Amino acid sequence: MNVFRKILPAIALGILVLMSSCSISDIRNDYVKTQSNTSERARQILSEMQIAHGVEHWNKFQTYSVAFQDEFYGLIGSIANPFPNNRADVILTYTPGEFTGKASFVSGKWQGKTWGYTQNRTYEEDKEGNLNFEENSTIKFWVPTYQYFLELPARITEADQMAYAGTDEWNGRPQDLVLVSWKSLSPQKDIDQYVLWIDQETHRITLIEYTIREIMKSAKGCAFFEDYETYGGILLPSKIPVKQKREQADNLHQMSINAVTFDSIPTTQLAVEFP
Repeated sequence: MNVFRKILPAIALGILVLMSSCSISDIRNDYVKTQSNTSERARQILSEMQIAHGVEHWNKFQTYSVAFQDEFYGLIGSIANPFPNNRADVILTYTPGEFTGKASFVSGKWQGKTWGYTQNRTYEEDKEGNLNFEENSTIKFWVPTYQYFLELPARITEADQMAYAGTDEWNGRPQDLVLVSWKSLSPQKDIDQYVLWIDQETHRITLIEYTIREIMKSAKGCAFFEDYETYGGILLPSKIPVKQKREQADNLHQMSINAVTFDSIPTTQLAVEFP
């Protein structure tokens, strides 16, 4: 039974790769493709979103720690899951505005283990405090990805390409849509596209559609920002369910933010001397 549980996800992943190897996803809608000179409107909407999310408060802190959970569901979720258990409970600790941080596991088979990412390099720390500096592509993807989701309202305007993508509704509430990317809004094999759905009344992010070029050129996802709470003046979602498509019923996985503390550890604890 254990053998088949390991083989089936590998087979499914292989099928997905073959099906998508000849395509590259494009999440531009018809509005973006037919309209021009909408970048100023897009930037204004993102500015209002940042105010609503309290992003100016990130500058007050040198580090932050998050009691975080990620739980995976179903066959496709098991393919994406990088952990030995369906649910990972971790303490995420980051330096805001950088890609420097670590994920310390507090339950399951990896309890006491830490993943670290800094200076575009990875490391692992075992329960005894021993460090392994072998490059790890899984750490290199997941540790900064979690940070980007947490800080996305503050960091998304770093994109140099953006366009207003029209309006839509979600759960009966009108939304403004904004497309952002880098270098070009057209699909590029190594650069992602994002579409932010922003509530017209609250200016909060409702959901985000995005590509995942690092995993697969055709891969797309959709993350919902739900049950907002305020920490240190910063608005963060308590739950971030992730699906393959916006209308999909089942979650691939769900990220949860259970608590946030600021400056509870010094930046020196995130600094690592690489050999």
